[in-house]
Formats: sequence, structure tokens, C-alpha cells
Amino acid sequence: MDTLLYVDFLNAREDQVLVDEDSGGGLGLNSELVYAAPHTGEYFVTVIEAVGDRLGYYLSIEPVR
Repeated sequence: MDTLLYVDFLNAREDQVLVDEDSGGGLGLNSELVYAAPHTGEYFVTVIEAVGDRLGYYLSIEPVR
């Protein structure tokens, strides 16, 4: 699957929104982001499929070291 991934939050400035399409490599050039959240709170993670296949997603959230 070929995905487009967004991470943002309410009232985020343009430079605080992260977007990725193909940096994860692999078959279909998976999306992959490393996002250092500028504050605690709620964030929006949006995954859009470029082709429309629905195969499932893997989401991992870890604290920055």
C-alpha cells in the first residue's frame, strides 16, 4: 500500500505539521515519521491511502530519548 501520513494538533503552525509519503521504504514505499511533539496534549494522526487498498496500519508511539 502507498500511504500519506500527517501528524498535527489543533492550532498548529505550518512548521509544526509533519507530512511523509515514502521515507519508510519497503514495498509500496511506506510512510514513516519521527515527530518530537512540541507540547503534551492531543494530536491528530491521519493516514491516507493513495490507491485505496485497505490492508491495515501499524502505529508505534514512543518517548523521545
